[in-house]
Amino acid sequence: MVSGSKTLQDQVGEVRRLISDASETLRQADWALETLETRLSDTRERSAPASTSYASPRASTAFIKPPTRTMNGDVVNAVDDQAIVDELAYSSAEDSTEPTPEPGGIAMDSTLTRDYTVLSLDEMEAAFGGLFVRVRASLGLSSFGIQVADIPPNSGDAYPEHDHEYDGQEELYLLLRGSADLHLPGRVVALDPETFVRVGPRTRRRLRSGENGARVLMIGAMPGRAYEPQENTPLGAPETLPCPTASTSLVTGSAPAQLP
Repeated sequence: MVSGSKTLQDQVGEVRRLISDASETLRQADWALETLETRLSDTRERSAPASTSYASPRASTAFIKPPTRTMNGDVVNAVDDQAIVDELAYSSAEDSTEPTPEPGGIAMDSTLTRDYTVLSLDEMEAAFGGLFVRVRASLGLSSFGIQVADIPPNSGDAYPEHDHEYDGQEELYLLLRGSADLHLPGRVVALDPETFVRVGPRTRRRLRSGENGARVLMIGAMPGRAYEPQENTPLGAPETLPCPTASTSLVTGSAPAQLP
């Protein structure tokens, strides 16, 4: 406010200085806004897909007219510094390269962990003359058991009849190729590549191949507790039959068969 004790000439001079100062401030603000708009446009071009156009509701190519105030009846322009502060904050958020957290989460950088194993069946270790392929150990699995039985044609009683009462493991059987029957108490299941068979720990089972032999996938786990590998499944392990009541024609003196 101009003091009333000053002469009219002094008042005019003071108003002119204020107008000059305001004009310089407006010029600087106009330059700052133009710079911000250029940065904002560059940021959008870098981040937006080629086929997508994006316009912020805050963006404008025309300078926003500043608010005004009066002085002794004369109108004097005044720059709204808060508008510049807001635009600076908005541009800073657009330029930020920090990851934005999802609601209720935390910001994390993307990672591509290379933790996998790829092997063909021929690259895996086999035991019992190729009858038993140690898939689990060859791949480095530890959370469940998985093996492949490569059974020669017309195997008869060669593949061990057994159960898993001794370790509580349940198994899944799936035929990959050839032909085979899975003998169970009270039932014989003709396997095929679309038939999955689950067998509980206490149930006896035996695989018998057909005239073309059979390749059977077997997956095992222990309900209610962590998986523990059988003694004959690690790489280089002895070729033993962990089931104390296993019956096979390949081992002299093995337990008698219980299935027909």
